[in-house]
Amino acid sequence: MNFLGKPSRRHRTEQDLTPLIDVVLQLIIFFLYTSSFVQMIKTPIDLPVEAGQDGPAQPATIAIDLAADGTLLIEARVVTLDSLLDIVSHELSIAADRSAVDVLLRPDRNLAASHLNTVAAALSAAGVERWKLGTAPGGER
Repeated sequence: MNFLGKPSRRHRTEQDLTPLIDVVLQLIIFFLYTSSFVQMIKTPIDLPVEAGQDGPAQPATIAIDLAADGTLLIEARVVTLDSLLDIVSHELSIAADRSAVDVLLRPDRNLAASHLNTVAAALSAAGVERWKLGTAPGGER
């Protein structure tokens, strides 16, 4: 019953979801596009075959490739030891925790141990608390 004489109308508001769907699709496209750049560029190196960690390893903050002739490479670019230490120092300075900076050394299997020792000593002197040695899967435990 309507005592006031006014017809009752229920207002139903409709929301257009098109802008929301557009934004969600834009975000999905953005994350798919940027996720492909997360992969580190690694130089094809003949790694030593050793038993190592089972399962996927945590991605390293810095991956350093050491060629058979002692050349240092970061993301397939040749660098000197001084510029490598500058990069490492910068990473250590912006890190909240120094132990969170993971360095991965990927030496060629024909690399002289003296080159690896030089790089490891320089990283230690720069303040790197831990580093990992990259190997090819295989070997016996």
